[in-house]
Amino acid sequence: MATSPMLETNHASVTTDSAAGESSATTPELLVWLAGQPGEASALTVSALEAAFAGSSIVVISPEPAPSPLPPGMRWGVRHTLAPQGAWVLTATDFAEAAHAARDYDAPYALLLGSHGPWATPGALRKLADTSGDRPVDLVTPRPMPGEEQGLVNAALLYPLTRALFAADVHYPLPTDALLSRRLLERLGTVAHRSASAANDAMLWPVSEAAVAGCHIREVTLEGYTLPHPPESTFNELFTAVAASLFADIETKASYWQRARIFAPTGAAGIPSAQAGIPHPPPTSAVEVSPEVLELIDNFRLAYKSLQELWSLLLPPQTLLALKRLSLAPPESFSVAPQVWARIVYDFALAYRLRTLNRGHLLGAFTPLYMAWVASHARAAEVDPASAAQMMTETAQAFELERGYVVARWRWPDRFNP
Repeated sequence: MATSPMLETNHASVTTDSAAGESSATTPELLVWLAGQPGEASALTVSALEAAFAGSSIVVISPEPAPSPLPPGMRWGVRHTLAPQGAWVLTATDFAEAAHAARDYDAPYALLLGSHGPWATPGALRKLADTSGDRPVDLVTPRPMPGEEQGLVNAALLYPLTRALFAADVHYPLPTDALLSRRLLERLGTVAHRSASAANDAMLWPVSEAAVAGCHIREVTLEGYTLPHPPESTFNELFTAVAASLFADIETKASYWQRARIFAPTGAAGIPSAQAGIPHPPPTSAVEVSPEVLELIDNFRLAYKSLQELWSLLLPPQTLLALKRLSLAPPESFSVAPQVWARIVYDFALAYRLRTLNRGHLLGAFTPLYMAWVASHARAAEVDPASAAQMMTETAQAFELERGYVVARWRWPDRFNP
């Protein structure tokens, strides 16, 4: 296949420099797609790739010019990209362009690197790109070492929803870096083409796509791996964008996650008892509440006063009662029960599908509830740092226990109108 293709309309153009002595027609064993900020394809990244894949034939696609000289076995494609630079996650355009490049180079696997930092050592890159095992792998995602930062949005929303609805125990379902087989990358490229926003910063969910396609998913723990940090100044905008994309993905794949083999009922008609969502505040702790947590709690109380009427359109009575109790709880015992949080998320996902409110207003009303969960998590960490890590597991388990609730509400929403 030609290795200097002009990609189709709505794709980047790529020009290729071949390594000395290597035929440009050689089929690479791996395509490496470097996304991220211009200039990040530094000499350190090239050196790490050279050491990681010594003796292999690889082609690197980057927005940066090729280093000189190219290491043996490496080809370098400079893309005149349409993908947004500086995005903190891999976008639909990244997947679409990488799929096209993998097709043109006939590469069986693509390693997409959205972040290039100290973690990208030869050993870490080899581990992430390892396709050995007892069955073919379609998706490999990284995970930080235990004890490292887990990401609060991920712990509260992305991981538990993905685990509960798609039976995929992958801790970071919106990865910045991943290895994908050609068939999964082609699938994601097709999804990107269907998205009206594929030319900008639309988000795709490779883990749920892999689950629906019956692909083999593997998660690897990488020493030194760090999660990307979006600018704090744009948190509200980014949070609502992630939540909207996730809720839309759940709606699109509803026929999959409602199947019996994915969903196990927790009671008659799959509906847990009404009391399952009522939290019992923990005993008052003698540990002083930090000013940061007090501010979060005060913000939730203000939000409760101004938004309780709107929340009453979205949430059933038992959840509203739980929120009322939370608004009256002293800071020392401020705690969002995992079951309550799971039901809140499921109810907002349903309201997003039904367009109960304007979706922008709905997501704006969801944000203060997430911040209440953050306050609860932070308070638990102050009382017992070890409990914060345990909270991630308990939250995921609660989402699994409440699957019957969301399936029943999704199928018969009118029966549960508050």
